[in-house]
Amino acid sequence: MGMHGGNIYEYIREYGKKPLDFSASVSPFGVDDEIKRAVADAMDECGCYPDLKCTMLRELIADRYFGAGVDDILCGAGASDLIYRFICALKPGRALIVTPAFSEYENALRLYGCDIRAHALSKKDGFALTDDILDAITSDTDLLILNIPHNPTGLIPPYDLVERIVEKCETLGVYILSDECFMDFVVDVDSLFSFAYDRIMVIRAFTKYYGLAGLRLGYCLCRDHDMISKMKYSGPPWNVSSPAQAAGIAALKVENADYRKLIAFEREYMYHELTGLGFYVISGRANFLLFYTDDTGLYERLFKRGILIRDCSDFAGLGSGWYRVAVRTHKENERLFREIRDGRDI
Repeated sequence: MGMHGGNIYEYIREYGKKPLDFSASVSPFGVDDEIKRAVADAMDECGCYPDLKCTMLRELIADRYFGAGVDDILCGAGASDLIYRFICALKPGRALIVTPAFSEYENALRLYGCDIRAHALSKKDGFALTDDILDAITSDTDLLILNIPHNPTGLIPPYDLVERIVEKCETLGVYILSDECFMDFVVDVDSLFSFAYDRIMVIRAFTKYYGLAGLRLGYCLCRDHDMISKMKYSGPPWNVSSPAQAAGIAALKVENADYRKLIAFEREYMYHELTGLGFYVISGRANFLLFYTDDTGLYERLFKRGILIRDCSDFAGLGSGWYRVAVRTHKENERLFREIRDGRDI
């Protein structure tokens, strides 16, 4: 299972300055000024405990998205907090994870002695999710974990397959965890919350699209209110700070839809540049691209040149030579490719 990108601190300790970070798939546009002002204003209230229920933030999420009710929503300190709370509340005996996958799914499941089964995506299928997943969902499965768009491939399964997955899980009573932290970057894909099945837990975060990784803010949507209640008490209270709540409220009011167009344009540019370098590239739809190259020293060489990329060799099913790069601004993307080419000439 893969670990994490965004570890800029190792580079700062070694070189005394910040690198250009392509390893963390967060918005390259920075934090909106309105959000910064809201966070600064919230500091005046830091002598008080934050709103334990995140009431105003939950109301805005319910008004803005999904046709959800306020009681369907729980906020947390990022997606990871909510993943751990959900696993603690559910305590599944057997879970099925589509791999390669975010490492925290397995880390959380192992805390509760869960029997973990991997449904490995195949390179021969371009790492696309196929009908084979339906056979892997069995009557002894308690939990299926999906990631849409999938990390690290960025791929989105066809809607008819998602329908059949939900239907089979509903028939067998299997809970579905749908990690949709990258869904804000696409406009034509429905959340799994749109399905009527109550045993669907959707998790989203303000981390990626709004660039708020350092504030730790996420939310989940689920019609199973008993599960939401259990999750509230599956971790410490006051887990969402006042500045984080203020940031989320401001973010929902100032969203810039142009970001999606810019990301899509730059992703296409990066895809063509990467394939032009002779790399095998997965044509994902999130704000990052996964690729393979025989140049297994690429990470170290770029690190020395002040650029971080995500080495995906620790993801199950990938291995040496697999890398992921975030979509950044055009100028930054040009520098990435310039450094790759210059490094080849050494």
